[in-house]
Amino acid sequence: MNKTLVIAAVLAYFFLDEMLGIAGIIGASLIVAGILVSEFFDNITAKLFFRNQPAED
Repeated sequence: MNKTLVIAAVLAYFFLDEMLGIAGIIGASLIVAGILVSEFFDNITAKLFFRNQPAED
């Protein structure tokens, strides 16, 4: 997933005084949420579904 658009929007806000509309804020939030889910989903499912299995030697 590409987070370049979110970073560009944040940098434009701070350095160029650009304002992001409500649709842009919602879109950026969905992108960040998607990145977080894709990064941590494997760890969460591993802890939930495989925590009771004995360790293999």
